[in-house]
Parts: sequence; C-alpha cells; structure tokens
Amino acid sequence: QNDIDHVSSFAPYCDAVTTDRGMIKLCEGEIAKSVLENYHCTLFSNDNLRQLNEWIDSLLPESGGAVQGIDQT
Repeated sequence: QNDIDHVSSFAPYCDAVTTDRGMIKLCEGEIAKSVLENYHCTLFSNDNLRQLNEWIDSLLPESGGAVQGIDQT
C-alpha cells in the first residue's frame, strides 16, 4: 500500500518517481497505465537506472557527463 500511496501522491506533481520493480509492473497494468497517462511523470526503478541517469543529464547539460553516484550496472 505504501508504494501505491507514493506513486499516486507524487506522479501528478513530479517529472520522475523512483520505485521498485513490483510497483513498475503494477503501474504497467491496464487501469493504472490509463490513469498515469494523464501525467507527465516517468517511473524509474533498478531496471532503468541508465535512463534515469540520461534524464538527469538532460536537465543539467552543463554537467558534461554522467551524474556521479548512480550505478548503471
């Protein structure tokens, strides 16, 4: 329930939300997906850390490279 509260509270107001794989899978379901499509929020988990890193880099073009501290393995 905590993850559901987390996503439902923050997705309408955030550009990105990090959560676990199970919550990502739940949000990919037909009902949740149709609701989340109304927001411009991207969900990230351990499965797509590289994309999270690229997204952060796109926000900070002057950084010149990967943000330190995000493990991309």
